[in-house]
Amino acid sequence: MMVTQVAPSGGPVVLPGTLRDRSPEDTWELVRPRLGAYGITRVAELTGLDIVGMPVFMAVRPLATTVGVSQGKGATPLLARLSAVMESIEMSVCERYFTTPDAFVALAADLDLPYATTEITPTDRSVISDRFPLKWVPAVALGDGSPTFVPLRAVAMDGIADGTWRPPTQFCSANGLASGNNLAEATIHALLEVIERFSTAGMAKTSIRQRKVLDLETMPACWSRDLIEHLHDLDFWVEVVDCSTVPGVSTFATFVWSPDMPGLYAGSGSHFLPEIAVQRALTESVQSRMSVISGAREDIGISAYRGVRYPVAPVTVEPNHTWDAISPPALGPDVPSAEVLAWLAAQVSIMSGRPVLRVDMSPPGEPFAVCKVVVPGLPEKLHEASEDLPRYPDPEDRKPAHA
Repeated sequence: MMVTQVAPSGGPVVLPGTLRDRSPEDTWELVRPRLGAYGITRVAELTGLDIVGMPVFMAVRPLATTVGVSQGKGATPLLARLSAVMESIEMSVCERYFTTPDAFVALAADLDLPYATTEITPTDRSVISDRFPLKWVPAVALGDGSPTFVPLRAVAMDGIADGTWRPPTQFCSANGLASGNNLAEATIHALLEVIERFSTAGMAKTSIRQRKVLDLETMPACWSRDLIEHLHDLDFWVEVVDCSTVPGVSTFATFVWSPDMPGLYAGSGSHFLPEIAVQRALTESVQSRMSVISGAREDIGISAYRGVRYPVAPVTVEPNHTWDAISPPALGPDVPSAEVLAWLAAQVSIMSGRPVLRVDMSPPGEPFAVCKVVVPGLPEKLHEASEDLPRYPDPEDRKPAHA
């Protein structure tokens, strides 16, 4: 059993599957009285709906203008509850940010931006240019801390359809939106999500036989290995793929299948500690399955229930990758958040060739922080298109095992 550990020298709290700057017990006590302020009316446990038994919770915001149900998972019920609640708060803050008093209208040509406007989430047939008036919000470039600006529509989300026609400019997603006990922690999690989406985006073009399929027997003793063995005991098929692209940061994609519910459920996760990265991916796979079981999320498409089914286990690819071959972590679990953030931002900036931009969306006076990280030049639309983490990109790979 893993227990909470406090790292020395003011380092983060080491938890199963995550590093935080405050214990989950303290975070819950601070956040719980604030749920109503963000429209959260119910926090419910879903764990018992599935045979897996991994803690999964949901938080409900009936008046949401985007997604009204947020799910969270974790190694313990408290971590899962916090995950659901903080994701719901993030979405609430993101929706309300459309009315921020910090927004102003200007031409990009007048703002001396360190990037081209077309490098931030352009929509199809976007009319955006340096001479097109947009609403902007303040941001900072991580690294040197220089002030800059980001289009409001690349940061705030709002699902209200008011019948007003607007020219196509930018789209916004929850990629890079995160919360934390402080701004540095929130930014770390936002950056890790950006890295995760970027690293998994190429899977749609990679044959399963060309992927780095992990030999699960080579994994060290850890929470994730225990979960995999538990899934195997329940007759699950499990696959773990190493799709890391950013030096020093591990990214994994995982797929699970079981005969009792013959869908293929995927997850992904990134972290500078490989054990945490693979745990995030595995728990997301199980949570994806729970989303379909519960049916509570309004963004689940009908294909989840009437789509492709796998009556037998998917094609099993011979593992070609071992745990020892995974790049060792560049940082340890005891490194303070500020140092982790500086290192991560530098890695992403090198990868993109552009500064990493952060918009601080934190509501004043709250015991937590919310931010949106934007990385100009990264193909975010590709990330969104690849969220389903396709496993069968090639026709010859579509035949299930034992067919």
